[in-house]
Formats: sequence, structure tokens, C-alpha cells
Amino acid sequence: FSCRRDGAQPLSSPRAARSGIPGSSMGDRKLIALATSVYFAGTRLNNEMTCGLVKWCIDAERFAKLPFMAGRAVPVIWTNDPDLIREECPQQSLSIRPYEKDFVDLVHKWSQEAWDRWGERERIKIREQRSFFLKNPEFVEANLVKWKSVGETEFESILLIDTDVDFFHAAERMTMPAYLALAREAWTLYYRRFIESDAVLLGTPDNMSPINGGVMLFKPSTRLYDLGMRAIQTMRWNVTHGFGLAGRPRDLMSAEDAQKYESTYMVSSNSYNIVNGDADQGLFAYVFAMVDRSYRETTNGRYHIHHNWAASKPWAFKANCALYFEELDILRAVVKTDCRDRHHEPDKCHYVRVASQLPVVSPAARNGHKTRCWRHLEKKAEELINVSWMWRCRGQEFRVF
Repeated sequence: FSCRRDGAQPLSSPRAARSGIPGSSMGDRKLIALATSVYFAGTRLNNEMTCGLVKWCIDAERFAKLPFMAGRAVPVIWTNDPDLIREECPQQSLSIRPYEKDFVDLVHKWSQEAWDRWGERERIKIREQRSFFLKNPEFVEANLVKWKSVGETEFESILLIDTDVDFFHAAERMTMPAYLALAREAWTLYYRRFIESDAVLLGTPDNMSPINGGVMLFKPSTRLYDLGMRAIQTMRWNVTHGFGLAGRPRDLMSAEDAQKYESTYMVSSNSYNIVNGDADQGLFAYVFAMVDRSYRETTNGRYHIHHNWAASKPWAFKANCALYFEELDILRAVVKTDCRDRHHEPDKCHYVRVASQLPVVSPAARNGHKTRCWRHLEKKAEELINVSWMWRCRGQEFRVF
């Protein structure tokens, strides 16, 4: 696409096909990418946040090998540290893709120079006495790099989810066979309807944005990738008018969508003063919901995946969700009660001990894994052993279709 007016050189969009990179296609058939983005800004590995990738890698490979996904999907991680990812995730089917240096440099420059972060923070918090939701530059970098995946047209579609999303935890509401039956229906019938529709991105709103950046299914597009890259290359952003100072959210959205997403802070405040408003949640909303208007909200309430967002992550902050560690074979002797007796509310489930014994850290887990993340996960699991009221799982279920 064209150069910036100030003379900066453009970035090339990703190649439509990558011969020699395994896992992107099978013959002439494009695959579904079960993908995440892991970007290390500052310290090389933040255990509190990043170690969810261990279970993500295990589950992504398991999901890709399910009968109704086999031959159709491949697990993919985009990252700026492939060696560290391979150390924590040895799964051979996992495709680890490095970010190009010019893309990383641009995102870093954006996080530092696009706007006066601290001046705006003072204006909003002190002078206007309003909440300021935008994060630090490192957090912006770690999330804005997700845009890279939009241009990866070697895939038919990309399910882009954060490493705190669990492919299988939602099965706790029912038996695993019943859950997999819903997953099969979703990834055959509902998936085909999405591919044949005019929608380009399916997502779910949260209290901040019409599109939560943690769970998105989209069709890659060079055109839309270039549109987003041009917005970043302007190096212009502010709280009211967003990327490239293009306009307020309500002015750019359709009247129907502005009314539909009135409950989100982006629309109700008519601003980009939201979590990641200058990163993924702002950019995906700007391109897909405002400019291209090809965003559609998920509607299938039968099939979900579980998002351990914010402070609900089992391995971060205060440990929780004993079942998370049991599924990793770190804790043993934990079973769940029947959640259906509690009106299908997974957060209200309680976990009970088997044979009146406390759960213990599995010797196999302790002896079999020496990576930094596995040691961290074992430590968090130990915090739960004598604190049964923290065994319940938190987070929220998200629709995909």
C-alpha cells in the first residue's frame, strides 16, 4: 500500500501463501488457524500472565486432533520469542511464527509516540474526574501485535484467542461427550454458515468494547490488514477520535450498531477511553465495526469456550480453579459436584475431595517438567491444597459463533 505522507516506508502485507511452512494448508484446501499471540515486552517471561500458554498449547493440539477438526485445523502461535515458546510448548503440531522486525518496530513506536499518554491521563483523571482505562505502553504492544494475524490469508479463517482461554473448561456444565457434540455442530454447521456469509469477523462485546479482543473468529483479509496498518502508520491517535483521528465511535458506526452497543463504554462515552482502546480492542472495532462494518456479534448460545479474563486466571494473582491444575496432571484427587443442581452456573460449582483426602501435587508433574512455567504452575497449585473455598473456577464463557 502507499507510503505515508511524511515519507516513512510502508510495511509489506503478509504473503498470501507460505510454501515451506508446515501446517498452513492441506493440498489446495486452506486450514483453520487455532491461534494466539504471545508477545514479551520488557521482561522476557512474566509468569503471572504468560504461563497460561502451557495449557493453551496442550489443549489447542487436542482440539485440532478431534475427529471433526482433524485435517481442518492447526495450532498457531505468533510471537517475538519462538525459542521460549518452543521450550514451554514442545507439541510438534504447533506452528510457531515469529513477528517480522519492521512490524514489531512499528508497534513499539506506536506505543511510545502516537499520543501523550500521561498528559491525557492527567486531563481525564484529575481535571475531568473521570476513569482512565488505557494501559501502559508495554500492555499496548503485547495486544496491538494481534493485528498481524488479520493479513495471514494462507488460512481460511483464524480463531484468535488469548492464552487465558480454555478450549474444554465449558464442558464442566455437562458431560464431555455432550460438549463435544455441541462443538462438532458448531464447527461444521455454524462454521460453514459463517464462511458463506458476508460477515468477516465474529465476536462478543464486553463492558468496554463491541469486540472483546480475547475471543475472535475472522476471515483474514489483505485489504483490511492494510487498512489497519495505514491507521497505525499515521502515528496519530487520541481518546476522542481514535486511530488516525478518524472520528468518534458513534459518528463512524451505523445507527443500528450504535444503539445495539450502547451498553459498552466505548459507545456510551463516545470515545476510545477503554481498555486497549489504542490497541487491539480499539483497532479491531475501528476497522471491522466502524469502517468496513463487517463485524457480526456471536449468537449461538449452545457452544462456548471459557475465558479466564482479568483476575480470574487460575495461575495468576490468587490461585483458583483446582480443576485447571488437575487437567494438567499437577493436582490429583479432585472431583466436581453436579453443577446442574446450581442452575448451570459454573462459577457456583464446588469441588470435593476424593476419599476424604486433600489433593496433592502429582509426582509425575513434579518430576517430568522443569521449565519455568511448569515450576510456577506447581507453586500455584500448592497454594490451593488447603484452601478449598478457592477451588471453584472463575472467568466467563464466550460464544464463538
